[in-house]
Amino acid sequence: MTENSTNDITCKLLPESYTLYINGDIEESTLIDFRKQVNEKLEEIEKTVMEQNAALVAMGIDIEGAKIKLPAFDIYINTYGGSVYAGLGICDIIEELAKGYVVNIICSGYIMSMGIPIILSGTHRVAHKNTTFMIHEISSFCWDKLTKIKEDVKETERLNNILKSIIVEKSKITMKKIDDWYEKKLDVFMSAEEALKYGLIDEIV
Repeated sequence: MTENSTNDITCKLLPESYTLYINGDIEESTLIDFRKQVNEKLEEIEKTVMEQNAALVAMGIDIEGAKIKLPAFDIYINTYGGSVYAGLGICDIIEELAKGYVVNIICSGYIMSMGIPIILSGTHRVAHKNTTFMIHEISSFCWDKLTKIKEDVKETERLNNILKSIIVEKSKITMKKIDDWYEKKLDVFMSAEEALKYGLIDEIV
């Protein structure tokens, strides 16, 4: 089957979409669980497509040049944020998934801190009308000797710049706006309507 085909085949054995969840604090265990959820679904898709193709060929149906219509992934998320390292790992998984699938991000409750870059990794982002969003600089809790503190500050600045770049690249928020917020506020809270205005989401449902 080729990528350039216009002859799509619907795999009758696949659902229209798969549902995944990211709930609570973003930690290493969250990353591990999310990767497991994604891998299980991808393995299921691969196995099912192979089985259907074999069945179609056995029936004498020519599938050369056809392309299977693949399911979407619906990711439901509510989080106060958490580990930047784990969060960036989740961003990478979603971005890789979005290369081959539609990835819908469904926001509800609260999307804060590290949750913001995560939702921006999807191909389409929606939020329930009462969802609250929050952006802020990342925090550091280093209490150590001066050399260690200096190292921690350097790494914290690096991570903070990564997160700022993601927001600027994938929303309507400018770098100047972020820097202005960070100079004046510890936490920037937004309603779903404000998040839509700033391009953090594409739609309110």
